[in-house]
Amino acid sequence: MTWVGTKGFNCEATLEYLGFLEGLSVPAERLIAPGVDHNPYWFYEMLGVELLRFHDRHWGTAEAPAP
Repeated sequence: MTWVGTKGFNCEATLEYLGFLEGLSVPAERLIAPGVDHNPYWFYEMLGVELLRFHDRHWGTAEAPAP
């Protein structure tokens, strides 16, 4: 999973990198937070549940909360 905010200083480079991975047929999930800069606190505020669901699918066995 690659996650980035659209106002982050590295957003464009991150999207280019994801395109590069796609061109290599490397599967990569992405989570993009509109209007968020390079700030994990704001990212989790906006899309934290989705990110935690990703963690749960791959590393945990706990059930994710209903949306």
